[in-house]
Amino acid sequence: MNLDLDKLVKKKTIDTDFLKIKGNLVSWRDTIIQISNITMISTTDLTLLAFPLWSIVIIIVGIFGFELSTFFGFIAILMGIISIIIWSSKNQDLKSKKKLNFMLNSGQIFSLIFNDRYFLEKVVTVLTEVLEADIHDSNITFNIKNNTFHEDSSIINNK
Repeated sequence: MNLDLDKLVKKKTIDTDFLKIKGNLVSWRDTIIQISNITMISTTDLTLLAFPLWSIVIIIVGIFGFELSTFFGFIAILMGIISIIIWSSKNQDLKSKKKLNFMLNSGQIFSLIFNDRYFLEKVVTVLTEVLEADIHDSNITFNIKNNTFHEDSSIINNK
């Protein structure tokens, strides 16, 4: 039996430029979470878009539409092909991104979208160090947009 965690808990996906850790708090935009309320931190891929089957139907209609009108057939086939190209482009973009998930004691999950998978690995490493060390004087800002971070405490040594 394979349970989908996303369906079991209330989930919010956030696209933000900054993630901050200050003392015992993790924050972004208008959200602040106390580190002691975090049950689990994980990373997951973004869900890809389903293939637009209707585009195949439009292409088939376009092929048969050539009998009625060359213009109609051409436009229908073009619309079907363009929709497949757009779908493929969006999925390529989604494949390059990844989510950082914070599961809270309440069961709620917050997911932050990262454009760079390798930067996300660094963020997880730093978060792990902060949680393991239980340091309450940390002050770290992760710039998700520019894939950089800055810390004002001494817990990170050239990550």
